[in-house]
Amino acid sequence: MKAVIAGCGAVGRNLAEMLVREGNNVTVIDTDRGKLDSVEEYLDVAAVEGQCTDLKALRSAGVHGCDIFVAATDDDEANIVAAVAAKRLGAGKCAARCRNQIYSSTLDGKGYSDLIDIDLVVNPENLTALEIVKLIKTPGSLVIENMAKGKVHLREIVVGRQSKAIGKTLKSLSLGQIGL
Repeated sequence: MKAVIAGCGAVGRNLAEMLVREGNNVTVIDTDRGKLDSVEEYLDVAAVEGQCTDLKALRSAGVHGCDIFVAATDDDEANIVAAVAAKRLGAGKCAARCRNQIYSSTLDGKGYSDLIDIDLVVNPENLTALEIVKLIKTPGSLVIENMAKGKVHLREIVVGRQSKAIGKTLKSLSLGQIGL
């Protein structure tokens, strides 16, 4: 998979590291040459110096053929403009990191990702809060995944050594048999 990430701050760098570790081809865009040099030295990525809203920089980064574009700078509006531009230039999935709540809220049932041609607007504070709420609601769970638009919850838990659940399928168990 080919990914382009705008922004070499903590979020962009961590995302690049995860994607490279999984064997993906990653290009990063940033205005700070020092950050680009640092990330290039540490990770196997291509680097493009420039504004993420500059069409020349986006083209140079190869957004026209990338599978995913993520705008993760600290400028919400630049992230939205960059994601829209990348999508129009031919990028596959496009996401913009936006910390301002107005970009997460809905207008007549539609959020910004519905109103403009990008796939996802991500608010890191909202995601963190949701994860904390999931953990509070289900004490003892190690991991909680929501599926089917929140209608299904998959929880990873530790069971005791004497649990009757060990070696059995979920289908064959009743809740009382798990024996935490």
